[in-house]
Amino acid sequence: MKKTKKEFKRIEPGETVRVLVRWMERLEGKEIEDMPEKLRQSIDASYQEVHGRFEQLDPADPTTIHCVRLAFKKFRYKILVLQPLLLEYPPDALECMDKYQDWMGTVQDIQVLREALEDFGAANPQLDVQPVSQFYQQRLAEAVADYMKHKDMLNDFWRPAAGQPFPWRQANENIPAKTWNCDGA
Repeated sequence: MKKTKKEFKRIEPGETVRVLVRWMERLEGKEIEDMPEKLRQSIDASYQEVHGRFEQLDPADPTTIHCVRLAFKKFRYKILVLQPLLLEYPPDALECMDKYQDWMGTVQDIQVLREALEDFGAANPQLDVQPVSQFYQQRLAEAVADYMKHKDMLNDFWRPAAGQPFPWRQANENIPAKTWNCDGA
């Protein structure tokens, strides 16, 4: 346990790692046979947070996409850190999670750029930023549409609730149900 804690402390600091180290410290000296299930429960909770924000998604309000993205990042990082302990997790899914997060990130990047442009235009009324603003408004609409086209991929990354089957497995746990391909999906 001490060796494992040292390993995690050497990893780039992040909230998921700090939480995991605190959790492992609480487990010290206790039976940890059920650790994989406890880890899955922790991921279940993160996924439920993402899904809760996903339910509030409104394509007319890009900030709702950003809210999903913030929760998704925590969920994804938890998967990345714990993936070596989650032997059944499909490695190809990690690549798709990155792409999924990028779609949401593009929306946020354009939104931030648009807001900065509007602030610049307001501070410099002698400049006509309207043509540039319209261009980025169109890019934002395209980025939102692109994410909305792929948004339901979220359901492929984890089970809907504890005790339910993982989406990448059929009833027979040895047969993959999902082939991961997210190249521009």
